[in-house]
Formats: sequence, C-alpha cells, structure tokens
Amino acid sequence: MKKRLYYAIAATLVFFSLGMLLDFGTDTEDYLQSYVERINDYLHKRESELEKLLRDEQLTNPHLEHLQFKEQQRQLQHLSELLDQPFNLTIYDQEKLQIWLNNMAIPDSNMVRELLKQGEVTRFVQLRNGYYEIIKRNLPDGRMAVGFIPIKAEYAISSKNLQNRFFAEGAPIPEQVFVSRMKTKFPIVNKYNKTLAWIDATPPIQDRQHLVWVFICYLLGFIALAVIINELSLNLARRYQPWVGAAFMLATVIGLRWFTVEIGFAEHFESFDTFKRVFEAESLRSMDSLGEMLINILLLLWMMVFFNREFQIKQYSPPYKSLGLALCVLHFLAINLGMVMVTKIFRIIIVESNIVFDFENVFALDIQSILAIVGIIFLLLSLFLFSHRMMLAIHNMGLPSKYRYAAMAISLLLAWPVFEMGQLGIAWYFFFLAAAFYLFMFDMFTRNVYMGVGWLVLWLMYFSSATMLLLYKFNLEKDITYRQEMARALTDFEDPDAEQYLALLSEKLQDSIEARAWNSLIEAYAGATVPKELAREIVLKKISESKYLLHNYTVSVSGFFYNYGTTAFTEQMQTMGQMEQLFREAAAKSPQLAFLDAREHEPGYLLRVMLPTEKPLLLFLRFKRSFSEPSKVYTELLLDKQYKNLEKLQRYDYGIFRSDTLIEEFGKPYPKTINLKKPGPDAFAMLQNNMKRSELIYQSPNNISIIIGRDIGGISKAFSLFSYVFVLLTVGIVLFSGINYYLDALPGPLNFLRNTRPSLRKQFQMWIIGMILMAFLGIGYVTVYHFQNSSEQYLQGRLERKVSSALANVSYELKSLHRKGNAASSWQDNEQRSLSSLVPLLSDVHQLDVNIYGRNGYLITSSEEDIFRKGLVEPIMGFYAYQELERLKLEKSSQIERIGEIRYQAAYVPVNDLNGNAIAFMGIPYYAIKRELASDVTAFMSALLNVYVFMLLITGGLAIFIANNVTKALSELSAGIQRLRLGYNEPIEWKRNDEIGDLVQAYNNALKKIEESSRLLAQSEREGAWREMAKQVAHEIKNPLTPMKLSIQYLQHAKANGVQNLEELIQRVSETLVEQIEALARIATEFSSFAKMPKAENSLFSLNELARSVHTLFANERLDMQISLYLPDKDFIVYADRNHLTRVLNNLFKNAIQAIPDGRPGVIEVSLRQDKNMVVVEVSDNGSGIPEDIREKVFVPNFSTKSSGTGLGLAICKNIVETAGGNIYFTTETGIGTTFFVELPIAEVREVKL
Repeated sequence: MKKRLYYAIAATLVFFSLGMLLDFGTDTEDYLQSYVERINDYLHKRESELEKLLRDEQLTNPHLEHLQFKEQQRQLQHLSELLDQPFNLTIYDQEKLQIWLNNMAIPDSNMVRELLKQGEVTRFVQLRNGYYEIIKRNLPDGRMAVGFIPIKAEYAISSKNLQNRFFAEGAPIPEQVFVSRMKTKFPIVNKYNKTLAWIDATPPIQDRQHLVWVFICYLLGFIALAVIINELSLNLARRYQPWVGAAFMLATVIGLRWFTVEIGFAEHFESFDTFKRVFEAESLRSMDSLGEMLINILLLLWMMVFFNREFQIKQYSPPYKSLGLALCVLHFLAINLGMVMVTKIFRIIIVESNIVFDFENVFALDIQSILAIVGIIFLLLSLFLFSHRMMLAIHNMGLPSKYRYAAMAISLLLAWPVFEMGQLGIAWYFFFLAAAFYLFMFDMFTRNVYMGVGWLVLWLMYFSSATMLLLYKFNLEKDITYRQEMARALTDFEDPDAEQYLALLSEKLQDSIEARAWNSLIEAYAGATVPKELAREIVLKKISESKYLLHNYTVSVSGFFYNYGTTAFTEQMQTMGQMEQLFREAAAKSPQLAFLDAREHEPGYLLRVMLPTEKPLLLFLRFKRSFSEPSKVYTELLLDKQYKNLEKLQRYDYGIFRSDTLIEEFGKPYPKTINLKKPGPDAFAMLQNNMKRSELIYQSPNNISIIIGRDIGGISKAFSLFSYVFVLLTVGIVLFSGINYYLDALPGPLNFLRNTRPSLRKQFQMWIIGMILMAFLGIGYVTVYHFQNSSEQYLQGRLERKVSSALANVSYELKSLHRKGNAASSWQDNEQRSLSSLVPLLSDVHQLDVNIYGRNGYLITSSEEDIFRKGLVEPIMGFYAYQELERLKLEKSSQIERIGEIRYQAAYVPVNDLNGNAIAFMGIPYYAIKRELASDVTAFMSALLNVYVFMLLITGGLAIFIANNVTKALSELSAGIQRLRLGYNEPIEWKRNDEIGDLVQAYNNALKKIEESSRLLAQSEREGAWREMAKQVAHEIKNPLTPMKLSIQYLQHAKANGVQNLEELIQRVSETLVEQIEALARIATEFSSFAKMPKAENSLFSLNELARSVHTLFANERLDMQISLYLPDKDFIVYADRNHLTRVLNNLFKNAIQAIPDGRPGVIEVSLRQDKNMVVVEVSDNGSGIPEDIREKVFVPNFSTKSSGTGLGLAICKNIVETAGGNIYFTTETGIGTTFFVELPIAEVREVKL
C-alpha cells in the first residue's frame, strides 16, 4: 500500500477521534467555565476602557460653548468617535445629568440620589433591558461619574434585531446560559476581583462555535476516509478489473451515506442554516436539508471524476452498423436521462424548498441561496463529466456523422416518456431543443483534443444560459404558487390573530384608568362633542400596544353618549342606531366583536365597547385592513409578526374587487372597476406573465376577486441572473482546474491546465482577458465606492429634507394653536400637550418615527412610546446632537445610534416658539438610509455586473480573434519548422509588411539556403557514404579472401609436388573455402539487413513474458556468470514487433556476456519498471565498461569494440526501438560495468495474479 493510504488512515483515525472527543467529551461545566472566562475577559477590557475615559479631560468637560471654534470642532470629533462604545458613561453635577455617551442605560432619579450618598461603588444591577455592572467614581471637581458596562442584554420583546445575549469575547454564548443570583462554580468577576453574579445553564447546551469545530473535525475525517476509499478503489481497479474498483466505490459510498443518514449526522448540526430542513417533499424526508443535498451532489461529482479517470475508453468497431447505432442510442439516451435528472433536481431545489431566491437583486441573496446555486454548479459539472464520458465512447465506435445524428434523434424520442413522468414543469419543446443543442455541441467538442479558451467560454455561456432560464422559470412558478396561497389568505378577511388582539384591546379600554382619561377629556369640553382626533389619539395609544393591529389595520372611531343616544365626537355621520344595526347584521365573534363580511359590507371588524365613564360612553371601533410601509426604525424592532405570516407581502401589489368594484388595493393604484373573465370559484388564472410583469387573478368561493401582481424587472433582471451564474461558474471552473492541476484527477482534454500546451496564442489570449478583467475589477471597485458615497449623501440630504418638512409642519401647527389660544399664558400652559398632539400626525404624514425631547435632553413624547416604555432604549436624545443643538445652538445635527442589532441615522432639530427660542428638540430616527443605500448599491452592482460580463464576452471574443490573427503567422512558422526536412519545403505567405512579415521573409530565405545546403550535403554524404561503405565492404570481404587464396595456392603447390594424400588435402581446402564463402554470405546478409529492416508486424504482447523467455535462453550460457531477472507485480503490455524486440534483447544479452573480461565472476541483471507511461527494460553487467572516447560511437553503424563482427548490432537495435516509439540509451563506468535502458510506450498495465 502506498504511503498516502497510510497517511489517510492515520488522518481518519485522528480527526474522527478528535471530533468524537469534542462532541461527547465536553460536559456542561466545561462549557460554562469557558463562557465565564470569556465574559470576564470582555468585562475587564470594558472596565479598562471606562477608566481611560474617566481620565479624558476632553470628554468630561461639559462647557463646550466656552471653547474656541477649533477646540469645539476637535472635541466634537473626539466625541463622535466615542458614540459607538459598547458601554455608557454618565456624569452628574449633583442630580443634573451633564454628559452621556449613548442611550443604552441611564440611572433613574432614585438611583442617582442613592449613588450620590455613597462613595466609589462597583455593583451588579438588572435594568429593564438587561444586566449591567455599575461603576461609580467621584471626579476631582466634585461631580459623579457612573459607568454602565453590559453583561447580558434581556429585552421585553425578542426579535432578530433584539437578541437576548451575553456580552463576551469570541463567539456568541448559547441561549441556554443565564445569569444566576444563586452561587455556582462560575462567578462573573470584575477586574477588581469582586464577584458580581454567577452563570448557570439549562442543559443540553447547543454551543454553535463548539459545533463548528466538531463539524470541521468530522469533515476532515470524512475527507481522509474518502481518500482511503479512492485509493482502495484504484488498487482494485488496477489489480483486477476497473468494474471491481467501481463496484467497491459505489457500495462503500452508498453504505457510508446510508449510515450517516441513519445515525442522524445532519440532524446533529441542524442549528446550522445549511442543515435546517428546507425541502418539504415526503420523498426527501430523511435528507431534507440543503447540506445533505450538497453532500449527495459532491459524492456524485467524485464518482464521475473516478469513472472518467479509471475507465479507459477503448476503440471498438461494431461488427454491424445496426449494433453500433443501437449502442449510440443507448449512450445518447443516458445523457438525456442525466439532463432530465438534473432538471428535476433544479426543480426540487427551487420549487419544493423554502429557500428564498430573490433574483431581482442577485447581490441580496442569502447564504442558503448562494449554497444552493453552488450545488447546482457542481451538479452541472457532474453532468458535463458524465456526458463527456458517453460522448468519447460514441466517437470511439467510429460511426459516420449521419449515424450519430440519427442516434441523437432516436434517443430524444425515447427520453420523452421519462420527461413526462418527471413532471418537470417546463415546455417539452424548450427541453428537447436545449437537449438537442447540448448533444450537437458536445459532438463537435469531442472531436477536439484539448479544451481551448473558445470552447471553455462557449460551455460557460451555454450552462449559464440554461441555468438562468431554469432558475428563472422555476422561481416564477414558485412565486405563482406563493401568490395563490396569498390570494386565498387576502380574500379571507377573517383574521384569528387580530381577533385575539381585539379581545385584549376591549378589556384594556374598559379599564378604570382609561375611564378616568375619558372622563377628563369629556369634562374638558363641558359635555360638548369631543374632537374626533383627540378621541382617536386615546384609542391609538392602546392600539399601539399591539403592533400587529397598529401596522395591519386602520381604525375609525365613533362614540355615543349611551343614555342620550347622541354623538360624542365631531365629524360623525352615522347615528347610534345605525351603528347598532350594523353590529347586529355582522357575524358575531363575541358579545363585543363582530366581523363585517366582504359580500355585504366593507370588510373588517367592528368592536363595540361600553366605557365605564361618568356619562356612559359607547364606542364603535371599525377596523379595516391596511398595511403600513416598513419605513420606521421602531417598526423593525417591535413588529414581531406579519399579517397571516405573509412575510413577503411587501413585494407584491394587489387589488381586491367585489362585483367588479374595487374595495381594497395595496402597492399600486388599481382601476375602480374591472371587466374581466373570472376563472370560476376557488380557481386561478394568469392575466399577464412576461419578462416585465406577472399578474394572477383569483376568485374566492364568496365571489371576491383579487388580482395580485409583481413587476419582474424585464430582460435586465434575467441578464443579471445570467451574469451572476456566469461569474460563479467561472470561479468554480478556475478553482476546480486549480485543484485538478495538483491532483491530476481528470484525463484527456478535461485535464484543463496539465494537458493544455501553454502556446503563445493561448498566453496572449489569457493575458488580454486577464488585463481586461483586472481593469474591470478596478473600475468596478472605484465606481461602486463613489456611487455608494454619492448615494449616501443623497439619502442624507433626503433625510434632512424630511426633517425640514416635518419641522415646517410643527411650526405651522404651533402657530395655529397659538392663534386659537386666548392668551400667551394659555399657550405656555399647553405647550407640552400641543407638541404631544402633533407627533401622531407627523408620524402618519411622513411615515417616520418622531420623538420630542425637552431642553434637558429627556424624552417628552414619541410616536412609538412602547420602545421607551418597554425599556428597549433610554428616553434621552443623543449626546452629540444635544451638544450641537443645546450648547452650540446649531440648527441641525445627526448621529449614528443603536438599538439592539440595528444601527441607524438619527437627525435632530430644535423646535422653536414664536420668538425663535428653542422649546424642545425633535428627533427622527431613519433606518431607511441603510436599507435604501444597500438596495441602491446592490441594484447598481447588478447593473454593473451585467455591463461587465457583456463587455467581457465581447472583449474576450476580440482577444481570441486578435490573438489568432497575430499568432497565425507564428503558428504557420512553427508548423513549417516542425515540417522542415532536408529537401524542398513550402514557403509561408504573409501579405503585411510588418515585424512578423520580416520574420516570415527571413524564414523563406533560410528555406532556400537550406535547400541548397541540403542538396550539397546530400551529394557529399552520398559520396562519403559510398566511400565508407566501399571501404568497409572491401575490408570485410578481404578478410575471408586471404585464407581462400592461401588455401588454393597451397593446393596447387601440393599437386605440383605430387603430394600423396592429395584427396585429403583437397577435402580440407574445400571445407576452408566453404567456411569462408559462408562468412562472405553472412557479411552480405548483415549489410542487407541494416540497409533495409523488414517491416514491423506490431501486436499486443507481454514484455514480461518476452524478458522471461530471453532470460531462460541465456541463463546457463556460462557457468561462471550469474544472470538474474527481476520482474514487478505488474504485467506490461506493449504494442510492437515481438520478433524485433527479441532480437534487441538477444543482442543486449550477448553484448553483456562478451563485455565481462576473463577471470572476473560475471553478474548480469535484467529488470523491468514503470516510468509514467513508459516501461523501462534495464540490462546491466559488471564488465569492463565502455571507454569515454568511444561512447558517442556506440550506436554508429560499422562500429564495434570487438575484434570480430560488423558493428551493426546496436545500430539495428536503435532502429528497432525507435520504430516502436521508444528510446535506447546507456550509462557506463570504466572498469565497473554498463547498463543499457530500453524505453517502450505502455499499451496496458495488468496486475499480476498470484
């Protein structure tokens, strides 16, 4: 097993052990000890900061108005930097508050008097909005400083912006932890070593940060386990067959996935948004979170990579065209079914989940939406890998194009039933047109060897377009489904939530305290009719305690003196009898509450309340549904429930009609009457559904019709989605390519960076596109930055205009009230009541929260008094604004303030009397600046992204075109040089007279010189070769001719001398002549073999078996030599001529044997090994080696270091090996030995079966 496998096993054990130790080895006490340490660390830092502020003379100086202008500005700037401190510091001169940082916590008068009596104090207190440490210090000048350091926020109400939490270093502390006054092991101790309180918890504790670390350990453990599975699968695939490894991987992954589902791995982390349930389908009950969907997609992508890597596509020629056609149809059908499956998953993710996809503003997508789109991108990559695999198999069948196109058409027809059963919710022609284009495009792509920039851009555009259309289509379908639900809810005017709040309101209105308020109002007007607005103001104060009623209904008030039946309020049209009759006709919900049905009345609720006043007062409160705009800061904090849980109601507009007459509208004006064809009771119909707007009509069973519409945004929104997906796909491809570069996971043309030759053309293209992209990013950043600043200035000016308008209204109303008064004294007496009466009017008219503060900075009245009554924030204005308005007498001021998790801009202006003297300060918190700024910036970024992606595509295309033109001549020049041969070569044509033209001309001139030189060289070489050959042939022939001549002369001499044994002599001479003649024939054969090697007859065979066969032949050649063979556990199959390679090995064996000098024990070793895609045969000996001066001539024909032979053996070996696509070379050391290496390309590697 490889080292990587051992490392993976060790990593798996370590990470899973660590994860389980963190998961199950930590108890409640461990958590609490960690939490209290973090709380104490936070507390000590804040205490040190508070002490530093107490020594800050700029802050503690209250007399800002006595300073020079520059010093005033410096101190104001310093004060603005302290506004966002996470604690508050107040400074008192006796009981008068002089300085405060914020309105987080302010001591009441009783606490101030108590603290003044004490020395330096440090104690723990609980205020209305949480727990604090109070630090009281006496300043040198006799004033008192009181600091409030928050320990835990606890609000009267809880929402996403008002979270009950501890203030601590690091991650948030779980909600199961609470402050305890009872002593525990975990004290909250300040830096002065005083115990303030203790913490405790209600188990089990869900620590999010701890779970993150547990999840990371488990994730790393699963990654290491995946490496193990991958390595084992690879070993099985290579040792046996690929399908064995694939089967092992499939079985292991499916079993492991089943195990994680059964043990509830995802449920263990359901506190993460990624693992919360988002899919409602019953079929996904056990895997209903986005995280599990992503896990499944990543596992699919992993298996696709494995199959593409390990299952090599082999050439296969079907014996029958019909069989080939059938196989093509099956492969195309598999791709079509893959597209159906991917489309179905798209639909599940978009339509059948509660993930919100706000494609009108792609930059406002939440983390779940982004993760879902990332999962879709991985799914598309899996489909691409699968399709490429199928297409390679189709092309390796070698069928003509017409057969492939026919197979495409047949496969599309066969996919039709599956498409229908899948219920994809898209038009059949759209799907099959996109599928046909996909198959045709892939067919062309598969013919290419590498994934070029052009193809990459085309695929990105195709997948971005298809993804955009599917996401847009399915999201619109989901939107229509939501509108159908909303239509039923809106046409049903009965509201159970409102009925509960109205019952509570009835009880509150009949309270004795409320009765005294009504008595005072009635007495003030001496039995005359009371102004309706004053009565409505009293009712609204009670209604405001229920934010659900306040923000979802408007109320009209009618009052009657019951004993007399007369009207109690001004501007009443109905009589008491009419109201009683209306109440009786309505559907009774309780003795005091009735519902007005939309079929007969203006729909709503009618509340009948008899007030226990001195003169019995009968109130009729008629509630009509009306939704307020979410433009107020306090609305964000206090509104904890939407109307009938319709969270996205504000995104739509609607008109409700009874008998074709408009009775309610929202969002935009609707015609007063309509004349449309109704869809029928409890049925829907689409009135309009295009790229700009979508409208749906619904007719309820009670004959109420509703039109719900929404502006979709047109083609620009669709292109924004395309751009967004295009960018995400591009980033995904870049990351995947980078990972693949190091892991080398993908084969062939899909191995983007490894197999792509970094040609000048591609470098040129990438550099141009990269420079354009960097320029776009730089310009985009600067543009967005300036747009954000300009938008912020515009919205700040808009706030100032709103404040000025509200102030103008206040001035006008104050003047009107003054004119109505009888004397100046009456105006002074009613000053506070006058301001209080204006606040609701200002708030309704300008859709703003309005606060009125006194000259001392404390709150007088507010349009949303609940925010102060419930202690969410202290009733005091911002100190920075107070300094500017009260001390420096400026006309306006603004500062950043905070309530809970909301940061907002608050504007302040003085409210002046008729003499121009400030009598109060008006504060307007404006949260819409942040919301509108974020909306404007994201909308601008969407538009900018559209432009940049469009320009990038155009400039990218131009870059490819320009690069191709510029490098065309260089490519031709490169190709020409590659084709360059001695002899005639085609010149390159280039019409432009530029630098490339000079290069082409120089190349053409060089061709002419090469042709002339090659002609002279060829002639010289031919003459030299003939001379050399003649010399060698003469030398070789002369050697046997000399003994032949001597033998004949000796025979002649013997005959002349009458030798007696002449016949015996003739026999010996004849044998010598025959032997020498055979030597001549052998020499002729050797030269003939070298001159013309026989044609190679290649076949697949085992090089291991050949090496073993040759070794057996020479193993016992000499008893004084040890000839060894070392074979690996892999069988190397090569494609070459077996007889030729046998000759090569024979020659190397003979040379090795002959190279060992006499008297030395010979050691010859033969081995095989793999080097990437080559097999290397090594033949080494311990002979005398090859001298350095003749090493370069070893493979030269007719050269030999031996005393006999033609010197053609190694030259023939070199010819054979290079013909087989390999290489032969050697290493040698004089006196020690020589090793010859023969490299051959591997056709296949098989595991040796033991």
